[in-house]
Amino acid sequence: MINKNVRNTLQTIHYFPFQPGLKSNTDYYIELKPRQDSAQLPIILFYQFKIDHLKDWVPALPDGCIEFIFCCNPKKPSAHIYGSLLQIKQLHFQPGYEHFGVRILPEHAIKFVKNDMPDIIDKKLPLCNIISLEDSIVDRIAEQNSFHKRIKLFEKFGKCINFREIPTIVDYSIKKIYLSKGNFNMKDLVEDTGYSDRYLRMKFAEIVGIPPKLFSQIIRFQKAFFLLTNERTSFSDVVDEFGYCDQAHLINDFKKFNLFKPAQLKNNTIITK
Repeated sequence: MINKNVRNTLQTIHYFPFQPGLKSNTDYYIELKPRQDSAQLPIILFYQFKIDHLKDWVPALPDGCIEFIFCCNPKKPSAHIYGSLLQIKQLHFQPGYEHFGVRILPEHAIKFVKNDMPDIIDKKLPLCNIISLEDSIVDRIAEQNSFHKRIKLFEKFGKCINFREIPTIVDYSIKKIYLSKGNFNMKDLVEDTGYSDRYLRMKFAEIVGIPPKLFSQIIRFQKAFFLLTNERTSFSDVVDEFGYCDQAHLINDFKKFNLFKPAQLKNNTIITK
């Protein structure tokens, strides 16, 4: 079974995904990270952005997270939930209006009204169809005239969101994947927990929505992507850091999630394409 000392150590492991497209493809972008010692909700980030009238989309990367995004059009406000992406995707938004976003980590499973977590993977769905909403919450968030007022309002609303109790083995598995930077071996997890490979995969997919191997690949992709945006980082540095077999292995992973080659990061192609 899981060693208690190891489990306690893993509680300090945190994950913060990288989404450069929001900053590079919007008229303005602001964000706020809740303090770890004071956050009452399992939220990793609040953010707000506005895009111009010439382009209505933003490139988003796979990161394993769930997003709530509110369109603050005063005449026709709306709110959607975006499930974890499986490859880079153009997310379309109403140009000329502010959008308020909330990012939730994958280890915090929401109790949906009708759907299960796998049902929302790689999808955009109306938020009111997925969780129970106060009738006026979307209108009230859209009516606020500042980012911080929207945050306070969502925090009040967020206390009404029901989160599922996460099985210890799933929480442990996610933290181990974070700790390994996505260079994860399922056999090690089976040995650590004493549970069968099949049972671990089933419980993990039930909570996170995708199998542990795919989730690990997304985490490693996120970490490698961030490191490669540093001009001083070479491909061989990333191969060594994240346990890729060779540069070809790294390129194949990037093609799977990004539909582009890692070399394009060096000339900023993916950020602004």
